[in-house]
Amino acid sequence: MIRVLHIEDDRFDQELVRNALEEEPGVFSVTVVSGLEELRRLLENPLFDCIVSDIHLGSFDGLQVLSIARERAPHIPLIFLTGTGSEEIAVEAMKGGAADYIIKTSSRIIRLPFAIRLAIERAKSDLDRRRAEEALRFSEERFRLLIEKSSTGMYVTRDGRFVYANPRLEALLGYESGELMGRLANDLVVPEDLPVMKAAREKLRSGESSVNYAVRVKRRDGGVILLGVQGLLAEFEGTLATIGMAQDITERKRAQEQIASYLRQLETSMRGTLRAVANMVELRDPYTAGHQRRVGAMASVIAKEMGMPEDKCQELELTSLVHDVGKIAVPAEILSKPGALSEIEREIIKTHAEAGYEILKEVEFAWPLATIIRQHHERLDGSGYPRGLRDGQIHVGAQIIAVADVLEAIASHRPYRPSLGIDRALEEIQSGRGILYGADVVDSALRLFREKGYRPPD
Repeated sequence: MIRVLHIEDDRFDQELVRNALEEEPGVFSVTVVSGLEELRRLLENPLFDCIVSDIHLGSFDGLQVLSIARERAPHIPLIFLTGTGSEEIAVEAMKGGAADYIIKTSSRIIRLPFAIRLAIERAKSDLDRRRAEEALRFSEERFRLLIEKSSTGMYVTRDGRFVYANPRLEALLGYESGELMGRLANDLVVPEDLPVMKAAREKLRSGESSVNYAVRVKRRDGGVILLGVQGLLAEFEGTLATIGMAQDITERKRAQEQIASYLRQLETSMRGTLRAVANMVELRDPYTAGHQRRVGAMASVIAKEMGMPEDKCQELELTSLVHDVGKIAVPAEILSKPGALSEIEREIIKTHAEAGYEILKEVEFAWPLATIIRQHHERLDGSGYPRGLRDGQIHVGAQIIAVADVLEAIASHRPYRPSLGIDRALEEIQSGRGILYGADVVDSALRLFREKGYRPPD
């Protein structure tokens, strides 16, 4: 039922409108008012889809009606009815926000039902567009605030020139606000390190989802610092651009040296060493505290259910303890963000798998720990990251950790949602069996939970 509020003080014209709308029985419900006070009262809590008003009324006119409607119910479209010779006034009313006008003749009034539907549809489209624009503006403002306040240098380059640099990057390089805009990134890099940056750009152009590299960069005051850079290709303001994060490499090197030192000094106590590394990640991301440990426990029992030797099960548990170590290279404010992530933030999070590989690839282990960490977000159909590997290219250990990771993530509480439960988690891996996740891995996990009563660790 389309609810119409009709403002008219002439009974003949009231009947004219009613007859026009009754051509479609049961479609329109008409409420008639003849005074401004009654109009104001009805629009305090408006329950109408459209307003129809005469231009010329006894003690007031349509422009007064328009003013009240725009003030109290701006979302409701208003159509004016006018006699011949009053079209100029009607056009002025439309400039003020009216949706349409119709001349009150028998041949013209018959288009009133169509005009009402069209006005309602246009008003709905306009409201949806304004809401979408407001939501986008709010999202952009929040994202910009996050980037502007970040402790990590962030930038955007297009055709090798800076089109954005956040305050942290400007401070790292010693520039005032806005001074980096338009500068060539190559001009800031020590010439001997330009091949490193060129190679990274080529990797992105050839399809790599992200790159990690280090280059020496000249500060504005002539000093040189070593920057660790993570870059990816993404759309920015409608065109493809390079989005990057940069930070003083000293902190990252220190983390790498600490990890290597722990592993060398405590080789006989490797579990304790890797747990210490896991704690480093969880200290920066408290919302997933215990996540790596629980993934390790599940990965180990799934591997055992698959018939893998005990030492391989232990290796998987140890690997799981640090499978998210690459998150130390992701800004903490993104890791702990309580709401939904933006597209760029999700792409930044995805760099953690490659970053974990880079951190641990030089450390000697008896099994391919760094490779498994790099592959734990790969999927059989090639939809995973960072390299889009397919079935046959993904290490079985990475496939097992991938399933355990999904189970733990869905079954556990997150800051932006409560736990979805283990049953929902099992449905997810079952629906992706042989498509996203290894069939043998999924079958073993389903047996454990559904037939043998296994439950995730606390």
